Amino acid sequence: MILDLHQREAFINKHKDELAEAAYRREESYQNTDLVLQELWFPEISHRYLEIEEAHKQTFAWILQDNLADHLCAKPRGEGRMWDNFVMWLQESAPLY
Repeated sequence: MILDLHQREAFINKHKDELAEAAYRREESYQNTDLVLQELWFPEISHRYLEIEEAHKQTFAWILQDNLADHLCAKPRGEGRMWDNFVMWLQESAPLY
């Protein structure tokens, strides 16, 4: 839906308090994000980043292979599972893995 200038002005006037509140919450969110990032920063962060090698293209690809995940998840002699099958979990409605 495209609004002309008059419609936009009317919309803004009608919802200016809501828009101001949303802008305030967004700014507050940005400030909180900045605080978290400041707390995570450490002097050697750039050096550490440069030292990390690029991940292999197939890193964690195995977790999405349903038959392989079943094999890797099973413990010997039917003693249960070391961890759940990730592919099955994606298809279910469980909130946590």
